Amino acid sequence: MIGLNYFWISSNDILDGRELFGLPLGFYPKGSFMMRSGYPTPSVVEFSWVNIIVDVLFWYLLACLIFYFYDKLKEKKRSSN
Repeated sequence: MIGLNYFWISSNDILDGRELFGLPLGFYPKGSFMMRSGYPTPSVVEFSWVNIIVDVLFWYLLACLIFYFYDKLKEKKRSSN
């Protein structure tokens, strides 16, 4: 989770606004408050604790699912020998 999110967040740049980045849900605010004359002020975006908790649960469940299928495959291979 940390590696994928680091590469996803660091590869995206925003010059005149702020957005939340993360995989699968955005939780980390990134961007700038660069102001251009005649344009509205970018909205304030804060770190999202709810989204990071959902992200951690998502990656945990995905890892459990992968381990479950790996274990079933290993058990099937062992029983066929």
